[in-house]
Amino acid sequence: TPQRYTEQKIFKYRNVVTKIWNPSRFVAMETEGAASKMPEKLDFTEEKFFQSLEKLEANNKKLLNELKISSSLDNLYEFFWHDFADQFLEYEKKIIQEADDKARVDTAKSALKTALTRQLTLIEDFAPFVVDKIKTEMLDV
Repeated sequence: TPQRYTEQKIFKYRNVVTKIWNPSRFVAMETEGAASKMPEKLDFTEEKFFQSLEKLEANNKKLLNELKISSSLDNLYEFFWHDFADQFLEYEKKIIQEADDKARVDTAKSALKTALTRQLTLIEDFAPFVVDKIKTEMLDV
């Protein structure tokens, strides 16, 4: 069935791009110089987030294989907005700003950068130019 594009959908997807851009800019500033690989030791909250991210990745692959593109984008958007930006980013931000242990801060930065990079890889199919700009100019990945 053809999908109709309405002005409402255009505004929604503009908001999606804005919601991706702003947290990405923050993560880039906070994690400059941090390793963009999964830290070896994660706490419970980080483990739980990455388990949810793995489920999202698997579900996204399934939806794309079934050509359920709109559902895939909706899932990515909801996860990025709520699970990542509203919860995980705020959790790691607090650790980065308040932890006394440098190793713990480094782990938080790496986890944050890894989480963002993995999500950008999923979002890249839908917003390739935005993701490319974020990866190359902000994150250097």
